[in-house]
Amino acid sequence: MSWLKAISSHIGDETPDIIYDDIVARDNHEAPDVDLFVSGAPCPPFSSAGKRKGLSDERGWLILVSVKYAVQKRPPIFVLENVRRLASKKHVEILKKIKEILKICGYKVHCELMNTQQHSIPQHRPRLYLVAILKAYH
Repeated sequence: MSWLKAISSHIGDETPDIIYDDIVARDNHEAPDVDLFVSGAPCPPFSSAGKRKGLSDERGWLILVSVKYAVQKRPPIFVLENVRRLASKKHVEILKKIKEILKICGYKVHCELMNTQQHSIPQHRPRLYLVAILKAYH
């Protein structure tokens, strides 16, 4: 909570109604509905700079926590951001399974590697963006 106080001058007086201390323990059925769900799971489990353990690293499972929210709550738009290595030979099966699950749940899925600096984001490195849009909104 101290981090929220530290950035309050940048976000104004409005703070989130709910802050989860442990996102893994969140009950998605009780979580609020949103129109846009943006998630960026920890990168080290998939990054070349990390140990590349993927789902063998407990932090790697957080990517599936995000997908679980999308599956259960069905936000019209779901954006998942991570390192480019998520699409590498070592981890591509995880990415394929995520896309498959989202498609089964009625999403049209777009996945692209982008250098965010080319889109006015002050970060010069390729990032993987998965954008899933419910077909009813597409």
